[in-house]
Amino acid sequence: MRILVRQRSRWSSFLLVFYALFVYGGISNIIASEGVDGSSLYVVESNVSSNDIIDFYKYLIGPRDILEVTIITSATSMSEDKTARYKLAVNSSGVIAIPLAGKVKAKGLSSADLEDSILRKLKRFYKDPQVSVAVLSFRAKVIYILGQVEQNGAIFLTREKTTLSQIISQAGGYIKPRVALTEGADSRNIIVTRKNKRLIVNLHGQLTDLTKVKHFFVEPGDLIYVPKPLKRFQVLGGVNSAGEFELVEGMTLLRALSMAGSFNDKARRERVYILRLQEDGTKKRIHIDCRRIVSGQQQDVTIYPDDVIFVAEW
Repeated sequence: MRILVRQRSRWSSFLLVFYALFVYGGISNIIASEGVDGSSLYVVESNVSSNDIIDFYKYLIGPRDILEVTIITSATSMSEDKTARYKLAVNSSGVIAIPLAGKVKAKGLSSADLEDSILRKLKRFYKDPQVSVAVLSFRAKVIYILGQVEQNGAIFLTREKTTLSQIISQAGGYIKPRVALTEGADSRNIIVTRKNKRLIVNLHGQLTDLTKVKHFFVEPGDLIYVPKPLKRFQVLGGVNSAGEFELVEGMTLLRALSMAGSFNDKARRERVYILRLQEDGTKKRIHIDCRRIVSGQQQDVTIYPDDVIFVAEW
């Protein structure tokens, strides 16, 4: 089984040690790696510049969209205003057909742009016609979402700019945890398959903390997979390779320390601590003297998900 390691510098480890002793929290950074099938994985948190001006409501019409086109022609001295409504499907070529106006290209236009295009054609036959276009059914642009969300399946995009967070919300949100102290979904490692690439998107904390929001926009054809959470633990302090590691079945303290490169020269083997989250949300600090485990005087300690192991240093 592959072991996913997120290594940090000694200075960063020191800061994390200080943080972990007082306020326990997870490590949210993730690293790029190679997929099991050899394809590249690209780690991303945002695909838009913070300076970009985003129009969240713009939509460009495409094939298979269903439109309602309303045309009002002005009254004359001999007649009253006439209103005609047409329910039209955009064909595969991106075109709709309207009486008198004929064939009109709709693909790639906003509703307002399409209205202008129809008006130009109708002005040859009517004086001051009025046109409105509404999208009755969005069918042109679709993405698929699977995994740890409440509703798996296809979602049709109703905007040009739709964030991954919005798609997850439309899918009913993450699956609710079934067991205490477990997550229903791994929001740090959401996989987006786009054409020939696979992207890993970290949305951890964004749904509850707006200061962390970095928009990642989906694109038509995206396949989104929200995985089950990886079980993790952290090793900090007096080890050679502090970081976060994947928790495998049967993990013990000595094995965990070995994965972190074992004790460094400044480590105090008799002062090892485990910070463990309790069901009531509090953190319990467990003191362990690793010398007693090595000498056989004490059994090795089982490591649980989200444990933080801290090795004191001289």
